[in-house]
Amino acid sequence: MIEVTGKEGTFKKVKLKVKRRTVEFFDVKIHFSNGEVKDVSLRSTIRPGEATRVIDLPGNKRIIKKVTFVYKTKGNKGKKRALVTLLGR
Repeated sequence: MIEVTGKEGTFKKVKLKVKRRTVEFFDVKIHFSNGEVKDVSLRSTIRPGEATRVIDLPGNKRIIKKVTFVYKTKGNKGKKRALVTLLGR
């Protein structure tokens, strides 16, 4: 889960960027400040340094409260954990 505050601003589009290890995403839910939730079917394997496709958000600029996702980290278990960051504009 990635928590976002209102001070981060409003967004029209987002994507998730992966560092350290490969991540296989199954599902992403974007929770907005007004209580709405956008369910994104994201069945993608993203390698370190890569990002998911751009996800367009419904409506005008939106305030995001949090982003939750179902995923599986892939690769050598001895390595560091994957780091997933949220990018938006």
